[in-house]
Amino acid sequence: NQEPQEPTEDPHTPATRLMPSPHPCAALPCRCKEVRLVMPSIHLVGARNVKHKRILTCSLSRTNEVLPSSLAQDQGRTGLGFESSRALYNANMKIALIGSHGVGKTTLCFELAARLKRRGLDVDIVREIARGCPLPINQETTREAQEWILHSQIAAEIEASARHEVVLCDRAVIDNYCYLVQAAGASPEWESMLDRWLPTYDLLVHVPVWTPPAFDGVRAVDPGFQQQIELLLEGILTARDITVLRLQPGDHDRWGRQILASMLPTLEPTLPLFPAEELDL
Repeated sequence: NQEPQEPTEDPHTPATRLMPSPHPCAALPCRCKEVRLVMPSIHLVGARNVKHKRILTCSLSRTNEVLPSSLAQDQGRTGLGFESSRALYNANMKIALIGSHGVGKTTLCFELAARLKRRGLDVDIVREIARGCPLPINQETTREAQEWILHSQIAAEIEASARHEVVLCDRAVIDNYCYLVQAAGASPEWESMLDRWLPTYDLLVHVPVWTPPAFDGVRAVDPGFQQQIELLLEGILTARDITVLRLQPGDHDRWGRQILASMLPTLEPTLPLFPAEELDL
């Protein structure tokens, strides 16, 4: 007398597909607004290219059930299928340092990038476009040269923003436009472009003239030309009532900390990779 055997089920049949074991993130509380289940595989997708969205979507195929936000939380873990804690809070920020030439914007960009990388952020720098311009720059520049620079600046910012969480721009369209105005006068077409492009920056940082320009093989060393660009920039900022973070000439040793402090409310709750005392904030 053999006992009856239970019928076997084909695990490949959708109606009898075995449920996978719970994913590690299911037991964790979460800061996310929602988590969607999708069988059979699990992958985490950050809210890429959506400015300041603190949303993580975890999708599973079959149930489409929305779980409470308390079911997952990232505490800096990197073994749960996503790149790092930064994927949860992908602000996709773009910051530009603006000002005349020879005031230390490039040095400050690299200092700020180092500070952000120490917080575990994916950072890219849009270098000063004028240094690669095939046409004359400085006092000998032309409208064509400055338009080449402006178009290249916008293209470089688009590319960097599509690939990185935080983008630091060594110049912006507004101070590059000052060189066009100095060379050829105001342009209604580019004024309209400024209206469209300036809102894409999360923070504009004005680096003041605090030292005459030093020779670097590219930029002009005439202090008078440096001041002309600074006056044009100040005039445009005032006329357009543009809000900027203004650095003070006597505090250049603290500029990096001041900029980072202004960024932190947007970057939080990004978790640093190093203890606070090592971040030199």
